[in-house]
Amino acid sequence: GFLAGFQHLPFFFMLFMAIPALLIDIDQFRESRRNYQFIPTAISLVLILVVIGRMLFNSYIDHSNTLFTLNTKGGAKNDWQMEFKANGHFLLLERTRLSLTTFSGTYNLNGDTILLVSSNYDHKEQLPYIGYRDHDRFYWNGNDTMVVNDKEGNIR
Repeated sequence: GFLAGFQHLPFFFMLFMAIPALLIDIDQFRESRRNYQFIPTAISLVLILVVIGRMLFNSYIDHSNTLFTLNTKGGAKNDWQMEFKANGHFLLLERTRLSLTTFSGTYNLNGDTILLVSSNYDHKEQLPYIGYRDHDRFYWNGNDTMVVNDKEGNIR
């Protein structure tokens, strides 16, 4: 949505603030010649590297080929879209009234059965962990039935 463009704003703010911190630390080091002057800059550089690493990992998951997509049917208790990637990861898009939240995890595919191995879905409702496919429908254990779409968006 509209606010999705602002999701990297805190990272750019941290990056922008690290530059003056580095300049101030260099200035103070020239005067006192003490190495501990660089501790704030070192901490900010480590945080920046961690964030960049996570952004690259998310990009790796997002840009992997999508094998198929599952969408909840109308009237379901959840509004989910699940994208199953060729690299063994899945993305879960959960729509609520005011937001679209993306969760991710790993899965194993064995014939028509999917086992969700791990995910960062941390809501009070439990994410189903096993389900099976029957033609163009996908049935989760104790949860909603979903429609199977191929990578072009066609119902299979």
